[in-house]
Amino acid sequence: TIYHVKKGTFSFKTCGGYVNQRLSIIQGILIAEELDWKLILPKLNNNGEQTTETYSEYKTNLVEFDYFYKSSELNKLNINILSNHSNINLNYLDINKYTRLKQIIRSIKGVYQNVLISCPLFKFKSSAKNIYRINRLLKPSASILLAVNNIKSKIPKTYYSLHYRMEEDWLKHCQRWSSPTRRNCLTNSENMKNMFAIEGIRYDVPIYVMGKTHHPNLEFLTNMYT
Repeated sequence: TIYHVKKGTFSFKTCGGYVNQRLSIIQGILIAEELDWKLILPKLNNNGEQTTETYSEYKTNLVEFDYFYKSSELNKLNINILSNHSNINLNYLDINKYTRLKQIIRSIKGVYQNVLISCPLFKFKSSAKNIYRINRLLKPSASILLAVNNIKSKIPKTYYSLHYRMEEDWLKHCQRWSSPTRRNCLTNSENMKNMFAIEGIRYDVPIYVMGKTHHPNLEFLTNMYT
């Protein structure tokens, strides 16, 4: 295998919804640090869906990195982040067959100097220390922060938060994912009224629902909350 001695330019794709894209960014940055190459921050999917490497995302709407995050915060890392990269051609490299960081690094250095890799989500194990170190630098952009503060200003200090995933992409994912040994998909999603009773949810405390708020399984909330 031929390894390039000169430093190159590196970028990576992201995949999935908001959280999975955030994890993709963290792992992509870890690869960039290990390479010690110049980094082009990825574009992010504003309509990200639950995916794996074999799924297709049909509603993709790519936006610049700074739409979600303050890229200036990443200057605190020991990486050279390129802002002007329109004249750089990147060679695509699929890393889906790799499961270790060292394998990914060898494959990148052994092929090209300017590389765009497939989504690095869950492709190698990362220490909690490194994950938290980079995660702390992923600060929301001014527009996202404004939206967050707007929502916070309209809800009381004490409230319940329910993440209720019943959208089409999640249902398709669960059909593919679920098996006798993998039964952690849609757990109790169809028995929310019973779960509220079991968990002792108080109905005098507001609930902030994230997800499909008008699903039939949540109709009982209409009668409970006014």
